[in-house]
Amino acid sequence: MVKNNLLTEKQKTVLKLFSQGKKINEITEKTGFNRNSVDYALKSGQKTLDKIMETIRFAIENKLLNEKQVVELKKILMGMELSR
Repeated sequence: MVKNNLLTEKQKTVLKLFSQGKKINEITEKTGFNRNSVDYALKSGQKTLDKIMETIRFAIENKLLNEKQVVELKKILMGMELSR
């Protein structure tokens, strides 16, 4: 499993369930988190992911990635294509 310190455990849990098609009320029932907590974790988690995407885009456009990073990024993208 990949280490990720940019998202909280709650954000990871909520984002994963939401990406699986779960509704907010289903996430609250499954996790025991209250609705406001789920809403906040979802919004703040998505905001963090948006910032990560902006950073990756900036790094690509400005050719800031070294070869090892480019290879890793390609592996990630290939894995996404295969899992769809």
